[in-house]
Amino acid sequence: MFKNLRYIIFDVDGTIFDSKKLYRYLLSAIFQFLDTVGTKNKKDSLSAQLAGYPLYWYQVPFSFSEKPLLIKRMLDRAALEFLEITDLGQPKAYSGVKETLKTFYDNGITLLASTGSKTHKTCKRLETADIFNYFTLVIGSDMLPKIDHIPYFMECYDDFIDQAIYVGDTPVDVYLANKYGVQSIGIANTVKPEMLIKSGTDVVIENLKELLSLHLKSLH
Repeated sequence: MFKNLRYIIFDVDGTIFDSKKLYRYLLSAIFQFLDTVGTKNKKDSLSAQLAGYPLYWYQVPFSFSEKPLLIKRMLDRAALEFLEITDLGQPKAYSGVKETLKTFYDNGITLLASTGSKTHKTCKRLETADIFNYFTLVIGSDMLPKIDHIPYFMECYDDFIDQAIYVGDTPVDVYLANKYGVQSIGIANTVKPEMLIKSGTDVVIENLKELLSLHLKSLH
């Protein structure tokens, strides 16, 4: 996985910035709504399906027993409100993020950011955290739906698939990586490691320092 590493895609919220409280607030509100309409898949883990909104933009499949269009519109509205809240705030970067990004950058790794938030506001948050300059590309959902971010990176770099990894904190991130054949690494900042493993991630780490450690070990 790390031997030929040249590109790393980072999800932003929940991976670089600590947005856990915002995620929990949103998920709690959505779970309460779903309880009122019922679902066909109550036996499944709703957390696995709903973490990392907006889900239907990412095409993660889940079905409802009634009023699917109404629910879809409600989720769309909730997702937009969540992203606006995220953009207004300035969540702190997780410990060790700056040092980790700098080391990857200094070692010639191309760093890419993929976010469901707005591009220019995400860039501003990265600038405030003094880590913006480490990223070659930052793409938000106002430029492209997040499900199209990996294909865009693939168009930018001919050798992308065999030399890239995707680092994210939710099952949605794992789903996106697997969909396009990119190796995924789940970081257990937002959901439990078991949930990421069940989603099909290749590796689960506790923090980005651990990611750097795995990479450096592969060089020896």
